[in-house]
Amino acid sequence: SPVPIVRIMGGVRYSPADELLREVMSWVSCLGVPTLLVWLIATRIATSRCTPAWCGTHDVSVRQMGHRGATVLAIGSVLGWFFVLPFTQLEQRLRWTVDSHFKQGRIREALGVMSQVPRGAFPPDFDPRPRNRAGQTTPSIWDVIEVVASTDQANWVRVIYVEKLRLELDSRWYANLGGRELAQLVGAVERLPEGPQLAAGLRKDIRDWMLRTDDKQSRAYGNLVRLLNIADSGK
Repeated sequence: SPVPIVRIMGGVRYSPADELLREVMSWVSCLGVPTLLVWLIATRIATSRCTPAWCGTHDVSVRQMGHRGATVLAIGSVLGWFFVLPFTQLEQRLRWTVDSHFKQGRIREALGVMSQVPRGAFPPDFDPRPRNRAGQTTPSIWDVIEVVASTDQANWVRVIYVEKLRLELDSRWYANLGGRELAQLVGAVERLPEGPQLAAGLRKDIRDWMLRTDDKQSRAYGNLVRLLNIADSGK
């Protein structure tokens, strides 16, 4: 299967871009496999009826002139694109710059590049790290959202990472959260404009975990109390 079965039957929520990609892959598989034999037969018929007729010349001077002309054309094309290329594919260059910063752990630099330009400066399918579905989980959403919440970022950048955080909470929740991640979550929702709304959606889970926590003096329990207070403030 081109898509792991756990992603199909596991109830995992996807972002709109990932959901579209998953649907396209499913349709290609559903339509491609049953019609494979038809495509093979059509390819065989097309190749059997197409017999190229090769023609050439024995005139050495003509061949040499053609060779020199092709060489000049190739060199000219390369030199021409050498001067034009820096002004093309700006969207892809921005995407590469942001991704390089993220891969090397430079979260502030990556977010800074994004916030300096509008969303339209990037490709339409731009999806900054982390991309869990693609296995590109570094840096973690917790490290990124901590920086987003504590610095001044463009609105469209903040919206992207709030949605990533929402998807992460829906698929993971507290049972798998470490102490550091929980602290980062609390710090983020305290600063983000969307924080009270995010916490309010988790109110029942917060209370359930608080009831299961034996050490009421622990730092984790204190963070849960802070998170519940944020959720209640959004009533």
